[in-house]
Amino acid sequence: MPRGFARNLRLRLSRGLVNGGRAVATVRRNGSDTSLRCEIDAADLDLECTSSGTVSFAAGDLLSISYLGEGQAPNTRVLFLLEFQGGG
Repeated sequence: MPRGFARNLRLRLSRGLVNGGRAVATVRRNGSDTSLRCEIDAADLDLECTSSGTVSFAAGDLLSISYLGEGQAPNTRVLFLLEFQGGG
């Protein structure tokens, strides 16, 4: 990928979590977790979160998003949104 930075990770679920469940999305750089992370727990009634942090990437770095979903209702849809700006 080009040099730049990722920001504003957003996670949204289509259905609520059960039994104390949680959903966690983490931006990864070259296979390692970064500080850009978003978590929803069973108490979050709006079923979404936004992390406003920023993570820098060098040219050639690999960007991925890891996801952990515990206690999700069947057929839950998961949405990730992430802004990336090159040249930063």
